[in-house]
Amino acid sequence: MKTTYITFTFIAILLALFISLLFIDIPSPGMNIVETYTLEIK
Repeated sequence: MKTTYITFTFIAILLALFISLLFIDIPSPGMNIVETYTLEIK
């Protein structure tokens, strides 16, 4: 029973980190590089 709780909490923490990264890294340098690259092509 404990192992299932541990795996569930581990997955929940990973999901929370992934979602927080998505929300924090919206103005990330990678996106800016892609935008400048597409503008240079045009």
